[in-house]
Amino acid sequence: MARFHFRCSECSLELDERPMLYVCPTCSVKQEVGGVTRGVLEVVIENLPTRWPDARPGSPEFLTAFLPIDDPGCLPPLPVGDTPLLPATRLGSELGMTGLRLKDDTRNPSRFFMVYETGDNTTVAFGEAEPLDLFYSRAEGFGDDYVVWAETDSDTADLTLCYPNDPHEDEFVIGTVVEGSGFCNEFDNMNTGGDTHASEANLESNPDGSKLYGVWGQWVFDDLGEEVIDSEANMRRVWWLDDYISDQEAWVFGQGTGDGVPAN
Repeated sequence: MARFHFRCSECSLELDERPMLYVCPTCSVKQEVGGVTRGVLEVVIENLPTRWPDARPGSPEFLTAFLPIDDPGCLPPLPVGDTPLLPATRLGSELGMTGLRLKDDTRNPSRFFMVYETGDNTTVAFGEAEPLDLFYSRAEGFGDDYVVWAETDSDTADLTLCYPNDPHEDEFVIGTVVEGSGFCNEFDNMNTGGDTHASEANLESNPDGSKLYGVWGQWVFDDLGEEVIDSEANMRRVWWLDDYISDQEAWVFGQGTGDGVPAN
C-alpha cells in the first residue's frame, strides 16, 4: 500500500495526511477575497512499489500497490471501457518500467451522442419533409447500441432491460423478432413542453461521454397548424449515471400524459 503526505506548494511545509486538510494552515491565513488560493497542498508519495505488482492490471490488488488503501475490498468492481492508455515516461523512468502506461478514464471514445429529426412528408409535394420532433441518444460500443435507460458497456450491463429487447409495454414491438436478440436501440425526445416542433440540433459531449449538451430551435403552431405562434432557441444538459435507473422518473410506454410528463 502506498503512503503519502502533503507539502505546501508555497512554503514547503510538510504535513501528515489527515481528513479535511485542504490547504496549508500557515499560508491559507494570507488568503485575500477574490485572490488566488494560498497554500495549495501537493501530494508526496512516500513508498511507490519498486517492482510491478503480481496482480492483473486494473484489479483491486494491483491498484492498492499505488493507492493509500488498506483493504482491496474497499474498491468496487471497476468497469473497463475503451479509454486510452497514455505513456508515463517520467514515472516509468523512476520506477524502472520503460513501457509504463496509465489508463485515462476521463475520456471514453467508444461513447458519443447523436440526434435525429422526424418529419411529415404528407404535407409537401416536393423537397424536405416538414420537421416534427428531435430524438437523441448516447451511442456505446462505438455505435453498436444507442441507449436511454439501459447501459451496454458498464460493469452491470443487462441487455434484457433494453428496448426493444424488453418492449416496456410498447404494443407495436413484435416480441418474437427482437426478444432475446441483445439489440439495444432507445431514443428520447430532445424537444419537450407540449405540442412543439423542433429541428437542427447542435450537440457537444464531455470527454468521458457522461454529459450531453444540446442546443436547438423549436416552435408551436396555432390550432389550425398553419401559423407559428411561438418559437425559441432551447438548450439542455443530459447527465448519464452509469447503472442508475430512477424508480420515480423512468418513462414507461403507455403511461403518462403524453406531453413529456413521466408516469410517476
